[in-house]
Parts: sequence; C-alpha cells; structure tokens
Amino acid sequence: MQAGTYSVTVGTGTCAGNGNMVLTVNTAPVVTLTNATICDYDAIPTLDAGIVNNATYQWLNGGTAIGGATNSTYTPTAAGSYSVDVTVPPGCTGTGNMTLTINAAPVLSVLDQDICSDGQAILDAGVSGATYTWSNGGNAQTISTNTAGTYTVAVSLNNCTSTDTAVVTVYYYPDAPIVACNPGTSPYKFVYVWTAVSNAASYEVSEDGGVTWIPANTPTGPESHGVNVTIPDFTVRAIGNGLCKIELLLSLQLVKLPFQTSLLLMVIAKTNSSN
Repeated sequence: MQAGTYSVTVGTGTCAGNGNMVLTVNTAPVVTLTNATICDYDAIPTLDAGIVNNATYQWLNGGTAIGGATNSTYTPTAAGSYSVDVTVPPGCTGTGNMTLTINAAPVLSVLDQDICSDGQAILDAGVSGATYTWSNGGNAQTISTNTAGTYTVAVSLNNCTSTDTAVVTVYYYPDAPIVACNPGTSPYKFVYVWTAVSNAASYEVSEDGGVTWIPANTPTGPESHGVNVTIPDFTVRAIGNGLCKIELLLSLQLVKLPFQTSLLLMVIAKTNSSN
C-alpha cells in the first residue's frame, strides 16, 4: 500500500458516516557491506554501516549479537560472518552482511648454508604450491648455487606474501703443499716434508692411500712425517679452518743408484671436502 490519506464512508444518505486516516510508509535503511579478504599481517578493516538519522545499530557475528557493538562502525577481532541491523522509527530495520576472511601468510625458514668451493648450496623456501621469487632470478621452491652471498625469497600463497633470507658462505680449499721425501735421522729412515700451507690449521697423513688418517708426527717441524719404510701411496692433507681440505697423493718408486737409494716422486693433487 502506498502512503497517503485514506477515507471511508459507511452508510447512505443522512445516516452516512465518514472516516479518515493518513498512512505513512517509512523506508527501511539500505545497508551495504562488502566482503573482505586480508592477510594475517594486515590491519583488520573497520566495517561501516553508514550514518542514518535516528537509527540504532546492532552488530552481529554469525547471527549472535556482539555486546557493546551498537555504533555505526565496528572493527572485528577475527575472521567471521558479520552483519548489522540498522533500525529507524517506528521499527523499520535494514540489514547488511559481509564475510571477513583472513588468510595466513606463508611461514618461511630458509637456512643459511656453508659449502666448499666445489659444492652446491640447495636453498629451500619450504612452502609447496606457492609462487616464488628469488633474488637471483629463480622462481622454483628450491634453488641451487655455489656463489657466496645473501639470498632473498618472496613466497606468495593465497595472495599473501612472506620473505626470508639465507646466507651462503663458500669455503675454499687450502693451497696444495709440495711434498718431498728426504733421508731421515733417528728414529726414522725417511722423512716426508711439504711446504707450509698459509691457511692450514693442521696436517694429517695417510700411510694406506687414504683409508685411515693420523696426525703428522712432525719429527722436523709441523710440515713433516717420519717413517721407516717407503709408502707407495703416502698422502698428506692440509686441514683448513672451514669445511674443506686438500689431499696430495704421493706415489713413490724406488730407484737403485750406486752407493745410495733415491726416490722418484710423482705428485698428483686431488680435492676432498670431507672433514
């Protein structure tokens, strides 16, 4: 029925009676709320029902009235289905609804790595099914690198992005020492000696071709090892301060000469990253 002035006549002639009334139709408030999707690191938006003259407000979460939430605006504290009832005299109510979704940002823990100069660091963003942007241009969950530096990755999932960094440290092998075998003095018949390695912390030797290792016995200094028999596969390795070592494989062949025995030395350098 439309608003207006209505009248009615009852009866006829001189016995007729008239009645009149005014019908006022009040419009219920129109309330518009918009769904929102945010990340858990974002500020939760304030919901606004708008200012309506002479109105009262009641905000609800999941259909349950929120105590004290009787203003035209309300700031949620968690995800949920929110609505607001806006009532104007004489009791006309308009309702607005919205859903607040809060997506969790990816949780990253990219670990720092130490490698030898001939190794590879594998950096893993640790979150599957996302999109990845690495500072070196990579776009996969994992990247491989042998270059020292700081690497950053941005991982996006459900429109939320997290970043993390990892430091790759590259350790270099000590320089290869030059090994020689000299006649020994008591108690050793032979003494292997080698040039000092500037960045070596210590030296180990193997008398069985690298199967077992022992500290050098240093009869004439840190860069020496005495033996009483020739060792075809005598090996020296310089122990660096980092992860990496260098081995020298020294193969010996006895050569008989008048009045003396000499050693023909053949040195082959090889690397080894084991500790």
